[in-house]
Amino acid sequence: MNSLLESGRISRPTYELFESEMNEAIAEIEKQREALLDKIAVKASVAS
Repeated sequence: MNSLLESGRISRPTYELFESEMNEAIAEIEKQREALLDKIAVKASVAS
């Protein structure tokens, strides 16, 4: 992404929008991952 911005292939607003959307998507994935790990931990403790 940085190289696209630096080479002028994308504009600063496009870069910032894409970066923001990517950060939101990553945060949502991490949130879902944590929820899944919590469910796995609960099932593992019940099975023990």
